[in-house]
Amino acid sequence: MTALGCTIGVLLSGIQAGAVAGGLFLVFCTGGVLIGLRLRNPLGHGRFG
Repeated sequence: MTALGCTIGVLLSGIQAGAVAGGLFLVFCTGGVLIGLRLRNPLGHGRFG
């Protein structure tokens, strides 16, 4: 898992180890992405920029 980046490394190593933290990290990362995408348009950002 070396050099994959902090987010991906934590996610994959946690899930691979079978740790609850890996699953929780996946849930919260997904939630953060969805919230960020929903906030994009009201803040005046288009689909690609």
